[in-house]
Amino acid sequence: MIRSLSKPTQYLITFFLLLLITFLHFIKPPSIEVSSIFGIDKFFHFLMFCSLTLWSCFVFSKERIKLFVIFLIFYGLMLEWMQMAFFPLRSFEWMDWLFDALGVLVGFFTFTKKL
Repeated sequence: MIRSLSKPTQYLITFFLLLLITFLHFIKPPSIEVSSIFGIDKFFHFLMFCSLTLWSCFVFSKERIKLFVIFLIFYGLMLEWMQMAFFPLRSFEWMDWLFDALGVLVGFFTFTKKL
């Protein structure tokens, strides 16, 4: 189904998924009790980046997906830094970035079956 879409449409959807992840990083999370290390927050970081990576594996060629995977890992780092720098009462969390990167890597290696 994904491959039946035109390439410009696939790229546009990828762009909007990146915007959605950016928006979700910057909104104030609901005030629920979560474990500071492995709570629901970390699960959603993992899930967002794993889903985006799996989608991207269908969109990009084998050569480009490796570059996009590297981009996504650094994109997650940049989002964490921007949270700290531009949003009051938000902070940089290494564990959030770790789960972003872990989601990217699991998505990529699940798709390529090179675990």
